[in-house]
Amino acid sequence: MCVLQLFERGASEFPDAVAVGCKGRQVTYRELNLTADRIAQGLRDAGVTSGTLVGVFLDRSPEMVAGLLGIWKAGGAYIPLDPAAPRQRIAFMMEDSAPPFVLTLDKLGSGLPSTTAQVIHLDDFRATGTQVGPQDPAMSMVPVDSVAYVIYTSGSTGKPKGVSITHGALANTIRGVGGDLLLQTDDVVLAWSTIAFDVAGLEIFLPLAFGASLYLVETDLVNGGGSRIEQVRGSAATVIFATPTMFRLLLEEGWQGDAGMQLIAGGEVLPLSLARTLARVCRVLWNQYGPSETAICATRARIELDVAKITIGYPLPNVSIYLLDPDLQPVPQGEEGEIYIGGAGVGLGYLNRLDLSRACFLPDPLADGAHTRIYKSGDRAVELEDGSFDFLGRVDGQVKIRGFRIELGEIESVLRECEGVQAAVVRAIELEAGDRRLVAFVVGDGASRVSQWKELLSRRLPAYMVPGEFVQVPYFPTTPGGKVDGQALDRMRLHAATSPPAPEASSGDGVEARLKAIWQKLLKVGTIGIHDDFFSLGGHSLLAARMLVQIERWFGYQVPHSVLVEHPTIHGLATYLSQCSAERWPAPVTLQAGANLPPLFIAHGIGGSLLSFVELAAQLGPEQPVYGLQLPATIDEHQANLSAVAANYVRQVRAIQPSGPYHFAGHSSGGLVAFEIACQLLERGEAVGLLALLDCDPETGKSAHQPFRDWNSLKASFSRARTAFQLRAFGMREVIRSRIDYQRIKVKIWRAARSRRAGRAHGRVEAEGYLALALRDYEVKPYPGNITLFIAQDEPGPKHEPASAWKGKILGSCETRLIPGTHRTILTRPQVASLAREIKERMLKKKETGVRGVVA
Repeated sequence: MCVLQLFERGASEFPDAVAVGCKGRQVTYRELNLTADRIAQGLRDAGVTSGTLVGVFLDRSPEMVAGLLGIWKAGGAYIPLDPAAPRQRIAFMMEDSAPPFVLTLDKLGSGLPSTTAQVIHLDDFRATGTQVGPQDPAMSMVPVDSVAYVIYTSGSTGKPKGVSITHGALANTIRGVGGDLLLQTDDVVLAWSTIAFDVAGLEIFLPLAFGASLYLVETDLVNGGGSRIEQVRGSAATVIFATPTMFRLLLEEGWQGDAGMQLIAGGEVLPLSLARTLARVCRVLWNQYGPSETAICATRARIELDVAKITIGYPLPNVSIYLLDPDLQPVPQGEEGEIYIGGAGVGLGYLNRLDLSRACFLPDPLADGAHTRIYKSGDRAVELEDGSFDFLGRVDGQVKIRGFRIELGEIESVLRECEGVQAAVVRAIELEAGDRRLVAFVVGDGASRVSQWKELLSRRLPAYMVPGEFVQVPYFPTTPGGKVDGQALDRMRLHAATSPPAPEASSGDGVEARLKAIWQKLLKVGTIGIHDDFFSLGGHSLLAARMLVQIERWFGYQVPHSVLVEHPTIHGLATYLSQCSAERWPAPVTLQAGANLPPLFIAHGIGGSLLSFVELAAQLGPEQPVYGLQLPATIDEHQANLSAVAANYVRQVRAIQPSGPYHFAGHSSGGLVAFEIACQLLERGEAVGLLALLDCDPETGKSAHQPFRDWNSLKASFSRARTAFQLRAFGMREVIRSRIDYQRIKVKIWRAARSRRAGRAHGRVEAEGYLALALRDYEVKPYPGNITLFIAQDEPGPKHEPASAWKGKILGSCETRLIPGTHRTILTRPQVASLAREIKERMLKKKETGVRGVVA
């Protein structure tokens, strides 16, 4: 069975299961199948038949997924055309493949290059209500040797080349990878790759073939600079495919991993240090290898915790790996050879490139007749004693940058067409383990023309193929054999980078100096001027995200990605940051946009994170708006009292919701923050609806203010934790983790108190430590409304104490509800479902009964 039949079988067996989820939407298998049938009917009516190529010019959405399935149902094959790619590149692909049809949406039509193909709009199917006729069961039984898709890769001659992949090849990869992962119907696969990147085939079709769910991060969220951690948490994903670069970025943003998640790295070399980190924070880590010509994945390795060497592992089922010498003879085990891939995953060849197909797709001398081709990969490897393969790199000028396969010759070919360029060589420079940059070395006149060169390249090539750095050289050094000496070029680049810079004006306030240090570390450039463009220095979207994370840590508030587009220089960015008032408080984080319901505002406690509320927001339902109230990294000392903190939040809350009733929740010490906000709103005559205190004791701000203990005390606390485990059957791992977090908080408190005693508490200081001091000094005032106190029923200790403590301070009612889980786990699955249900019921009750006056 091909992937299409596997999907249709799932649609028949569990039609109401979620097939595709995305922010605010869920599409069942029945709905997706019916939509695909409707699209297929429209395509057949237009003339699509067996073997017809159909261009897909669609952004990331459930409609895109239905469109791909609909093309298959109609008997066609799709050609992915990314709307974000350069217009000239899309035009070349359409001219080269000459699809008679292109599938798109009305809103994307203006970006589609002029074409003789018939443009079919998905909007028309919805508008006309295209009816689906009786379905012939044989209609979707596509032959395994028919083309499923044609995907374009970089070409050494300056032109991309399209490789044709059959349904049988794709099905073999999907079945093999699904078998490795033991994919189940309750799994969720996160998909955020462009369909022009071959791994999108795994992300999209793997869950649909196994009855699992696909969570699709839509285009606007991928490109809009939203938090990738929030995307991961909001998806409830159990499987993630990503490049090592993407995983590194997630970790740098603060992602802690997930013990129930499977991670699959591919697209570029996986560094050992990163692999060890990822293996510790997930259930299973896989490293995959395979070119687009062999249906995405050819080999894989399961990475264990004690891994000492990263390999590409063993072939998938029905796939063969040969290591051959230049004479196409097998090399002995332990010796280096070029990788040739045979078996079920090998594609048909390059579209309209018979000469190149004959050079790369060769007869398989050892095949049994079922599959007769082997693919010449251009990669080097050695077979180890255990039969696994160790990847050694390329044999030609092909490289991988952030998971994309690039022919350096294609970039050089376009660059030589630029005015003022006499000769050009492009190299991939390794900045650090797994992080590469494209550097163009140019002989010619025109140092001032770099921006023009980049503009021309951007029109012809995808963004990931535009060099981030241009180095002008008087000549190309050569080796004794007459070839360009790459190492000598690298030395010339380093020499240029260490040349004394011209004197520049500086604001002298330290902001520019700090930014320069951050840029130099990220960009690996020794000399940076304050007017140098970040992107011209080699910056790209992933480095920009890493840079903004460091700015947030240093300056204490988030900087939107759009600011870097508007202020791409150190001087411009420093001016922007300097003009931001020291009083500025980070804006509330939109955990869930929701619909027209009154929003829920949530505050986290000390040591907590708004990310811990992502699952709660999702469980409340897509129609419920949820905002997280966050602390800056640092605050001014005069803001370090709970009244001032709450006043900042009140201003933000009223900016989002001008009038009440207001609904709040706070976890742990965040409950006291929510309590004080509610008090201030009541004092202003506003109505407060739900005030949900999540495992919050009114004395929680005072309990951590005992003298800081040293490491011996910490070890003693482990002993007590072990005793607690034995007496209460409480998880040792959970107890130790809680103890460590508790000690970290106490360190922050100790530092803040020491700074205050020493008279150094001026300017901007670490927020959490001073907030802890503010909580210590906070006296809970009588509250003239009602509260709902949620208590973690599995946390050790008596359950009546927090309720008794609050009842003496609440003039209205104090409702107490026990929630399954511990202090930490009530916000995670599966316990969070109970908490969300209780909150949702009470918010609905408030809406139905109405909230009037002061008493909620």
